[in-house]
Parts: sequence; C-alpha cells; structure tokens
Amino acid sequence: MNNLEQLVTTAKLKDLAGMTAFERGEDYWAAGAVERLRRDGDKVSARVAGSEIYRVELRAEAGELHYDCT
Repeated sequence: MNNLEQLVTTAKLKDLAGMTAFERGEDYWAAGAVERLRRDGDKVSARVAGSEIYRVELRAEAGELHYDCT
C-alpha cells in the first residue's frame, strides 16, 4: 500500500482540486492562512482561513489519495 508521501504530488493535487482551486490554495499557503496543520498516520488535515473557514483533509486509502474540503 502506498503511503501519503508517495501519493501526494503537485500533479495529483492539481488533478483533484482543479487549477483554480490549486492556485487559490497556493495563495492561502503563501499568506499564512493554512492553520492547525496536523498529520495522523496517512492523513493530513488543516484549517484554512480563506474567503470563509475551510477544513481540508488528504488521506491515503487502499493506495489511493482521497480528500475532503468543506
């Protein structure tokens, strides 16, 4: 089974999020809007203070990268 480090690539994130959301995420990261970044095994989660408050999560499940974003 692949772990999170092997699954998370720039290309995969762009594919999952789409270019507009990916670029917005980069801007949020650069502005320091990504908070409470946590890793728990093959899951990483964060709180993002953008145009509203978002909770985001990336996780490895059965060798695939999955995500949730409010």
